[in-house]
Amino acid sequence: MEVIYRYGEQIETTVETMRRRCLAIYDGTISLGQKMMRALEKLREYAEPIIYEISESIQTAVHDLSPLDASDREFRNNLLELYLSCSVLSIGISAGEISGALVLGMLYRKIFDWWWEVLLVILLPCHVYLTFRKNAALDETERRVNLFGLGLAIGSCIGHMMGYRLISTLPSVNFIQPLILALMVDPELSPPTVYSQRLNLLATGTGAGIAAATFLAMIH
Repeated sequence: MEVIYRYGEQIETTVETMRRRCLAIYDGTISLGQKMMRALEKLREYAEPIIYEISESIQTAVHDLSPLDASDREFRNNLLELYLSCSVLSIGISAGEISGALVLGMLYRKIFDWWWEVLLVILLPCHVYLTFRKNAALDETERRVNLFGLGLAIGSCIGHMMGYRLISTLPSVNFIQPLILALMVDPELSPPTVYSQRLNLLATGTGAGIAAATFLAMIH
């Protein structure tokens, strides 16, 4: 009888322990859910004004069809520099994709697993952003070098993860479009009739970019 009594006590103790642990897990889950809800509410409070402001700015920019001042050379040079920078970044991403898919693929397979590459793709932009925030004294050349290296590294990782599928889906001529737009706003090359009207500028630049990209893709 004593053995049976001890077995009964042991079972009762085990059941009570399991009950308490289940209650603790339940309470912890409820507490975690409440914390997540509060965090989401705070995030929404911060994000809603930013999203609204960005949406308002985009809508204003899309509906703004006022003529551009062809005589404002400073503004045109700023646009030229912006589009050329986008073109250079596109070249860096494309070069990274090709190197990751073709040249460095074997090396990456020996060093990284795919989830390391995903982690790098997520963390590298954060690193560059924090570098810019920390070093406010960086000049434009250093910033562009950092951005080009970022595009090259991200493109290389994505190119290795996607392989030949990425090269066949996203051709390496994607730098053509911002380059053509840069030439269209160049004060020395583009006539005022093309630059002044926004729709003419976008239509001409887009058409010329598509034609140039198609031609390069065909001869490739």
